[in-house]
Amino acid sequence: MNKQALLFIGLTSFIHFSCRKDNLGKSSTYGTNPTSYVLKRQTWTGPTTNGSSFLYKYNSDHLVSAIEYYQWGSYAVNGGPSQKWYDTAYYGFEYTNGLCTKWTMNEGGGKGYIRYEYNDRDLPAKSTIYYMYSHIITATTW
Repeated sequence: MNKQALLFIGLTSFIHFSCRKDNLGKSSTYGTNPTSYVLKRQTWTGPTTNGSSFLYKYNSDHLVSAIEYYQWGSYAVNGGPSQKWYDTAYYGFEYTNGLCTKWTMNEGGGKGYIRYEYNDRDLPAKSTIYYMYSHIITATTW
């Protein structure tokens, strides 16, 4: 066999192996944790000491299942020393077939939820707001 044939066989083998996709049995980050690329926390801080932060949690279907909302700040009363304040709100989400059907809220003691209904094309058709889990505040039909 001449040198050119050996060189051709050697180069084609090298090119073949150097261009193939290596699969070493390792999954990508996305494959092992599909929510690794989504927002987990969002924080805002304003002048001096004011701010807020959202903490997002996801269910096994990688949909937002809960949000914890924290706020903080300070204010002065009648020119006196500044008073610090904090507030926390919790939101929960329930789904049916990937569509949010209930949004529960607990905002500083104010509790309630919103029920969502969808049409046959899975578009929002109606929302009903309940306050303190007992009576309807408003129902909106689109």
